[in-house]
Amino acid sequence: MGIDIHALKFLVAAKANGVDFSRTLTIGRQAIDIDKAKVNTILNGCDPIRNLDKTYESENRYSETLLKDFFAANTVHSIDASDYEGASIVADLNTDISSEEQFTAVLDFGCLEHVFNVAQAFDNVVRFCDIGGHILHILPTNNFCGHGFYQFSPEFFFSLYSEDRGFTDLAVYVAELNDQNHWYHVRSTRELRRRLELIDSDATYVLSRVQKGPNAVCPLTKPPQPSDYELVLWQTEGYAQGDLKKSAKDAVTKTLSHVGTLEPVRELWRYHVKNRQKRLSGRRRELDRIDV
Repeated sequence: MGIDIHALKFLVAAKANGVDFSRTLTIGRQAIDIDKAKVNTILNGCDPIRNLDKTYESENRYSETLLKDFFAANTVHSIDASDYEGASIVADLNTDISSEEQFTAVLDFGCLEHVFNVAQAFDNVVRFCDIGGHILHILPTNNFCGHGFYQFSPEFFFSLYSEDRGFTDLAVYVAELNDQNHWYHVRSTRELRRRLELIDSDATYVLSRVQKGPNAVCPLTKPPQPSDYELVLWQTEGYAQGDLKKSAKDAVTKTLSHVGTLEPVRELWRYHVKNRQKRLSGRRRELDRIDV
């Protein structure tokens, strides 16, 4: 994926939220996929970067200069299974990778969907990150079928990077590829008390930012459980509370079905929901839209 407009804005937002880029590792060598004029428009319009009074002029298509000049990175390393793009570390994320160096920021902007052994890959990423450092992901979540091995749901990150597993300050967003001005903050299963299942018609990213705590658990040490099961379904009382509205709706549906008046209403509702779900903007009760 590399650094597109969403990724650049995500970097800017991460810097504004205190992410330390001084020792950065990129998963795959990240190319910049937008022209210099657009890069400068974004950088010059955002605090705290616009106060640097710099202009991005690099002819290098990769992100090291950008990260050093505008995000205060002292060192930038990249890791890839091949040396075809000149990664500084050549290693296969499908395997257990030992590294003496840890990083204050680990950036995965469109790589891990191409790694088959996904649990091992995320285990490596967690171990690459220093305590107190941040992990940033931008990965396909919907309508990227065929782009890689996987598409990742927001639930993946809520389960993997939960506070119970030693992570803090988790923020998860979804963004439509062709809407460059909005993201949608995703509410967790803990807050919703139910699953969030996204249906839309555009290619959609999931963006995740999290801080690694001193007691963070790697996924191979203790695999995460889906939070909708662990927090809701396996807790009978909480599940009953979370499903109260659903139970009431089911009771009304059952009653009305006996008098033969419900089917036209059902069809109208299905039509409404189907069309509403084609865009993320139609799900505002579950997703909080923000301007970026």
